[in-house]
Amino acid sequence: MVTHLFPRFLDDAEEYHNAEVFWDDAFRQIVDRYSKIRDWQPWLTTCFADGTPFADGNPIYSLISTSTGKGVRVIQLPPESSDVQITAFRKTFGGKRGESDTVEELVIHCELSEESAVIAKRLLIEWVKQDEIPENFEITIQQLLS
Repeated sequence: MVTHLFPRFLDDAEEYHNAEVFWDDAFRQIVDRYSKIRDWQPWLTTCFADGTPFADGNPIYSLISTSTGKGVRVIQLPPESSDVQITAFRKTFGGKRGESDTVEELVIHCELSEESAVIAKRLLIEWVKQDEIPENFEITIQQLLS
């Protein structure tokens, strides 16, 4: 049984905001501790043109480092399971891999819980620390679940 965080985030604007703050705090702490690169900036749009938030969890959080060409996008789902629900994958965004306008993106897809948060943070640490970008995050997830 997992302990879900902000379980009503899609129905409650305050919970949604708190979930956004959770992800921002987690990632900023990781960048401050594990990365020499300090150019991580907000990336993907999360609001309509009038400023109204999408508030759909996709993405609930995203950042990009222009100097490393790395991005991170977190897609948060409403809790539906009593098990830890998290997956992560690498995606090329923009041009072809290796081109200057290409972003190598880590996508984390999860139901946010205390347990999935531990795994997500570990994935983010790997992402910001590595000069080489890991191909398969599922191995790390399985190791952490064991």
